[in-house]
Amino acid sequence: MADIRHQDGGSQAGQEFEPSTARSSAADFDAMSNDLARMFQQAAEQTRMAICISDARAPDMPIVFANQAFLHLTGYEREDVLDRNCRFLQGPDTDPETVARVRDGLDDERVRVTILRNYRKDGTPFWNSLHIGPIFDRDGQLTHFYGSQWDVTELLEERDRMAIATRLNQEMEHRSRNLFGVINAMIRLSVKSAEDKYDLADKLSERVIALSRAHSVSSRTDGHVHEADLRELIDAILLPYEDGARDRIAVIGDTVTLDKKQVTPLGLVLHELATNALKYGALSTADGAVSVDWTQEDGKLVLIWRETGGPALDADPPGQSGSGSRIMLGVLSNINATMKQDWEADGLVVRIAIPVE
Repeated sequence: MADIRHQDGGSQAGQEFEPSTARSSAADFDAMSNDLARMFQQAAEQTRMAICISDARAPDMPIVFANQAFLHLTGYEREDVLDRNCRFLQGPDTDPETVARVRDGLDDERVRVTILRNYRKDGTPFWNSLHIGPIFDRDGQLTHFYGSQWDVTELLEERDRMAIATRLNQEMEHRSRNLFGVINAMIRLSVKSAEDKYDLADKLSERVIALSRAHSVSSRTDGHVHEADLRELIDAILLPYEDGARDRIAVIGDTVTLDKKQVTPLGLVLHELATNALKYGALSTADGAVSVDWTQEDGKLVLIWRETGGPALDADPPGQSGSGSRIMLGVLSNINATMKQDWEADGLVVRIAIPVE
């Protein structure tokens, strides 16, 4: 549950009330008949709002009245409550700053409304919307404090659930827009280079599956989209190569956490690199190998894909300017990342630089 201890206790929370109104009516209150006083006491006993009254003139301001709703809310018997200060409702998670604000209200003889963590007799915690204020005699002298309590635990928990659901919906909407943007670019570039509809279907199928694997790394069973470990992403993308080429791919690097918006684009890039290596590069030969390593430098995650032992290079290396390269550059630009491909004597070296927040 989110920390709501410093939030307002309702539309009146945090407001201060001048006690002059209470003082001016104190004489009238003192003059009430016994019948009217008895009616007030019976009404207080029958209301569902928990109410207690403390003696402001006695040491430690003990409770001198607690209605049935207060006893029901707290789980205490009347004899357990009377002659005690209300602090017995506090516990390990009661916020000291909130308690201090209540104490300031008592010292200033003003009304305070706040929410604080209280505890029932059996130790069960609950969020208490506390309304506390002064009572004056006919001379305007402080004699008592009243306090009303309202268990708002379910209300706050429901508010938290709604807030979480709202954040999740916003997150998923943003995530979906990014994903569909990647898919749209992938389809557009794949169509340009496809030899025929069957070739297009094969390429799109492979790339969509790669996107799905990347997406699954950052999407957990709780429905939330999470950050993801870089090594976990690489393992997921290279899973289809377990039957032959996986043992020729070395992954080296410290634990690095990717931002959730970086996972899908980088997953697609890794898929393209692995596919090209298998078709044209190091993994297309029996002795070829690939290493993937990374470092963090100058506020960027730098990932190096290095191929060795591949086929001899010609004047126009394969995959240098094809749709795969355009797709990789396109999706990386969406996360402000860059990619540089170099064909060295031993094979292809790809350097990807991703901003680290």
